[in-house]
Amino acid sequence: MRLIVINLNKMLRNIIICGLCGITGIVKGQSLNDTSKNHIEYLAEISLVGQQSKRDVLPSPEIIGTKVNAGKKNAIIILDNLNTIVVNNNNFSLGEQGKPTLLSLDDARTLFHEFGHGLHGLLSQVKYPRLSGTSVLRDFVEFPSQVYENWLMQPQILKEFALHAETGQPMPNELIEKILAAQTFNQGFTTVEYVSCALVDLALHENTDLEKLDFQEFETQSLNAIQMPPAIGMRHRLPHFSHLFSSNGYASAYYVYMWAEVLDADGFDAFLEAGDLFAAEPAQKLYEHIYSAGNRQDPMEAYIAFRGREPTVTPLLTKRGLMA
Repeated sequence: MRLIVINLNKMLRNIIICGLCGITGIVKGQSLNDTSKNHIEYLAEISLVGQQSKRDVLPSPEIIGTKVNAGKKNAIIILDNLNTIVVNNNNFSLGEQGKPTLLSLDDARTLFHEFGHGLHGLLSQVKYPRLSGTSVLRDFVEFPSQVYENWLMQPQILKEFALHAETGQPMPNELIEKILAAQTFNQGFTTVEYVSCALVDLALHENTDLEKLDFQEFETQSLNAIQMPPAIGMRHRLPHFSHLFSSNGYASAYYVYMWAEVLDADGFDAFLEAGDLFAAEPAQKLYEHIYSAGNRQDPMEAYIAFRGREPTVTPLLTKRGLMA
């Protein structure tokens, strides 16, 4: 596997590729080894300029033919013998002149999440574009990205890559323990806050009486129907629920993030059960049936092929501290 990285700032030189299809290494522009012997090229253009919003990012390049026209809004970029191009634009704030750019824990989680989407495209081994990479069903597309987040919060990874910006020292065990213990804080509130939005979203898109639809009244009735605790509000009220109304991509599908968490918690357990974050057997299955498979089979069939069974909710409840 040959890895090409451009526009890579100092704070991103230690992105880790976590064991997928036997790939391990640090992104520093050097070659990595792919034990499956597949020849994969990767062009990662990483923009770190602060944007006004999540959607205020550079457009992904359009890959057509063999011409290059950088004058268009969607630049056409073609490199000889390049199989896959992944563009990852990160909305991180750059450090002051002469000072390092630092990532918050949320920033690091976002980086791993979006890099998981990148791997889903990078590792695709499907012939037809409409079935390849991230071109999967909406309630499955977040699984490859969210399962990748799990590696970030492992003590082994934090000690190796979460280094002090000034001293270079690894994160102390005491701090790692505090960070991990804090992951379950307020998860009951957070879970209800999210699930209420997903249920209202589904109810809204089942409604057919649009002439008399009053968003505020509908929201109140829907929350009463699920006995929403008055002390907890919806994460997104209907008037500004951009996932639903900015496009049709997530309309009636806001639930997919929680469903993906069910899959990612259960799926990552395969590595914990193996006792190795880079265990070859589950890594190969994750690559073969998930990251490289695109939409060539039913998502549940793909998951069962990877995990050996259907997912269960227990790992998610345990991860959130909602199960003793």
